[in-house]
Amino acid sequence: MCTASTSTRMAMAAMVLNLHPPTAVGPPPAAPSDLLTTPISSSEIRLVWTDNSNDETGFRLQRKISVLNFWDDPVEIAADVEEWNDEDISPGNTYNYRLVAFNDIGNSAWSPSIEVIVPEGPPNAPSNLVATPLGIQRIRLTWRTGDFNTTGYLIERKAEGEAPFRLMDDTRNQFFIDEGLDPETWYSYRVIAYKNIDGDFLESGPSNVDSAQTHSLLAFS
Repeated sequence: MCTASTSTRMAMAAMVLNLHPPTAVGPPPAAPSDLLTTPISSSEIRLVWTDNSNDETGFRLQRKISVLNFWDDPVEIAADVEEWNDEDISPGNTYNYRLVAFNDIGNSAWSPSIEVIVPEGPPNAPSNLVATPLGIQRIRLTWRTGDFNTTGYLIERKAEGEAPFRLMDDTRNQFFIDEGLDPETWYSYRVIAYKNIDGDFLESGPSNVDSAQTHSLLAFS
C-alpha cells in the first residue's frame, strides 16, 4: 500500500529526473591510424595520421627516445588536426611516437608506435679563430670547436690581394701552424669543421675570419 509520504518521495524523484536526465554514455572516439613520420631536417620531424572519428576533443601524442624506456608527457593537439611537427629533436637519435584520440567519455586505443631515425647533421661552425704571427714565415691559428663529434677541420687561406679563400690543409687538432709564408705579408684565414658519417662528409659553415701579418726580415737582421 502506498502511503502519502511514499507518494511524495516518488513524485520528487520523478521531478529530479525530469530536471536532470541521465547523460547518455557512448563509446570513446575511434583510434587514429596510419601514423607516419618524415625527417624534415636534422632538427625537425613531421608526423601525419588519419583521423577516424568525428567526436574527439583532441589527440595526445607521446614520444620516447629509443635508448630510454619511458614515454615523455603527451602533447595535446586540437581536434580534426592530422599533422604535427616535432621541432625539439637531436641529430643522430632514434625516436618512437604513438597517438591517441580522446573526448569526455575516454581515450581511444593507441595507434601502433612508429620509429624514426634522425640523420646526423653537419657540425657546428668553429668560433673564436685567432691568427698570431710566429716570425717571418709562420702564423699560428687557434679556434674553439662548435661540436665535439667533429672529425676534423679544413683550413682556408688567402693572401693579401687575393679574392677567394682557398683550401690549403686540414687537421684533427684545434690549432694549426701555417709555414713557408712570405715575410711581411698579410694572410687571412677561416676554418670549416667536417664530420665523416659512413663515408659522407658533412661540412659546417665557416668560422669567423682573422688575419695576421708575418714579421719583416728587418726585425731579425
